[in-house]
Amino acid sequence: MSTAAETLVNVIECKVNGQKGTVVIEGPDSASVVGTAAKNLVLQAASAAGLSRVGLSNLPPPYPVNADGQFNDDVLFQRNGQKIAAYRCTYDVMGAL
Repeated sequence: MSTAAETLVNVIECKVNGQKGTVVIEGPDSASVVGTAAKNLVLQAASAAGLSRVGLSNLPPPYPVNADGQFNDDVLFQRNGQKIAAYRCTYDVMGAL
């Protein structure tokens, strides 16, 4: 069963080069981008981009971004008028050889 936060997770970027790639996803909170539904979304995006029998090659930490999708210390510490707008997670993926 999906939570409301998990349904708001979107693929921001999917790059594939050979049998490797990266998938960046974004959601409303840090838990939404590291859960099972988020990982399944990553695998589906990588598969749609051409990787076969896709697997995750890392378990990265989520990071906050501002409304422009930027991550920096001002966003992290919410200073200089910067607000956290969403959380992202960048997954490395690999296809079977």
